[in-house]
Amino acid sequence: MGIGALALAFGIPMLRHAAFLANAHAPHGILSLQMTYVASDAKVILSSWSQEDLRHATASLYWDMGFAMAYGWFLSALTRCCLRSDSRFARVTAWIPIIAAIADLAENAFHLMLLDTTINDVEATVDDPVLAGFVFAATKWGLLATWGVLFLSGLSVTISNRSVGDHRARRDPRG
Repeated sequence: MGIGALALAFGIPMLRHAAFLANAHAPHGILSLQMTYVASDAKVILSSWSQEDLRHATASLYWDMGFAMAYGWFLSALTRCCLRSDSRFARVTAWIPIIAAIADLAENAFHLMLLDTTINDVEATVDDPVLAGFVFAATKWGLLATWGVLFLSGLSVTISNRSVGDHRARRDPRG
């Protein structure tokens, strides 16, 4: 429960800062920047944001650093709690959100570098941070989707096994 509250404590301010960033060039706000892999598209998004918007983007990414660690920890703990924790499947599934959180941290680092060059009006090549940020963002989302499928399938097997076990226990007169 405490880890979930920690995720909310970081997630709410992250979303509040991100709410300022949606516009015609970035319809999904900071997600538009995170999911672009072309430097020219990133430049269009960044130039559509004011200096205040860029500060909101930076703050959102810093809050996201804490959120990433908290959701990784929370989803891993949830997996270990809900699935048969002694199974290899549960152990592997529990590591996926941790790896996704690490990818999220790397993604944020590259996007913070990109924002820093824009905020400080430094002429720098943005190709590498844009592509690296996209690779880590895509990796994070892919891992989280994979975790969701594995967790739900593992949970359904766990529930099914428990219900079959309960049914057998009721039928066995020896208890």
